[in-house]
Amino acid sequence: MKSANFSKVEKLIIFLHGSSGRGEDFRGVCDAFFAPKIDNAIFLMPNGVEKISDNTWGWWREIKNDSVEKRAGLDGIRETVCGYIRQMVAEYDCADVNLVGFSQGVRVAFEMMYLSKISKIVAYCGGFSRPSGNPPFVSKPEVLQIHSDDDPVVKYADAVQARKDLRKFGVPAELVTHHNVGHGVSEEGWKIGTAFLSGERKLKKPGLLRRLFCRKAKSGGANILTLSSKNKEERRNVVP
Repeated sequence: MKSANFSKVEKLIIFLHGSSGRGEDFRGVCDAFFAPKIDNAIFLMPNGVEKISDNTWGWWREIKNDSVEKRAGLDGIRETVCGYIRQMVAEYDCADVNLVGFSQGVRVAFEMMYLSKISKIVAYCGGFSRPSGNPPFVSKPEVLQIHSDDDPVVKYADAVQARKDLRKFGVPAELVTHHNVGHGVSEEGWKIGTAFLSGERKLKKPGLLRRLFCRKAKSGGANILTLSSKNKEERRNVVP
């Protein structure tokens, strides 16, 4: 998928879905927000490594959903995902790689900092799993986290801890806090992420926490596009 205004490839934007999702889940929000605002970009939406059902994938299969399982899952897929990124860089002859992760896909995006040159990461509703031994980063991209403080799946405290850990390791990170959105993304959240990737929005200085009041996204709502999940399996629903 290409930008609405496209003449040559200047930027790769790779969307990483959550557990029990699929790459196509991002197509609606990409059409509505990212493609019209970010020029000369290729948008890539791969499915995860682990097939969960006939039409859903994950990056690893979540059973216990604890830190040990997350770390093992990331260790198991990191080279595969990194290989995909390198393949796309070579195929499109473009080294400006940007990642957009949702939930489980956020941890995958952060993992790529240890293996690939990444320019920016937009992290929706996700945490950060540090590798044992704290290996050096290959890249320290700018990171914009967007998380609701009532998220019942990935707790808000996980996002706060992620920001703390990222900054500790020298990764510039900002956390934008939304309210009453749950484990999903509001229209405002998509707009902020788009502005960040387009360069229109810059990261705030460390120590500043922006709080935005967003109403609960309702199914069928006219003004909200939500990538939401329900229960442990995180089923995706993009509301048109």
